[in-house]
Amino acid sequence: MQNVSKRCKECGETKLLEEFPLFSTQGAGRKNTCKHCSNKQATVRRRLRRNHPVPAAGDCPACGRHTTKWVLDHDHKTDKFRGYICDSCNVAFGKFDDDSATMHRSLTWLQSHG
Repeated sequence: MQNVSKRCKECGETKLLEEFPLFSTQGAGRKNTCKHCSNKQATVRRRLRRNHPVPAAGDCPACGRHTTKWVLDHDHKTDKFRGYICDSCNVAFGKFDDDSATMHRSLTWLQSHG
């Protein structure tokens, strides 16, 4: 039987699946944040983009790779702008829930097993 509800990663509330937007690029599935939280985050990102214009092509400050496709990075708890990073770093940070302690443990593990 298919789930008819899921928990929002942002607000923590359990809501009906219809309350979660569909992925626009992946074609199937629903986002991990409800429509209300997704709309709130979109408003924050628009404001931050207005105040912090996208830079020209350059090297990502997180990984050093050259990029022409910048992604706005901000703290989801405080809405503070952190900067622009490449898409790969943005995805990686998201997988780690922006938790530096988890990133550090992962780096330590990688260095000891590399």
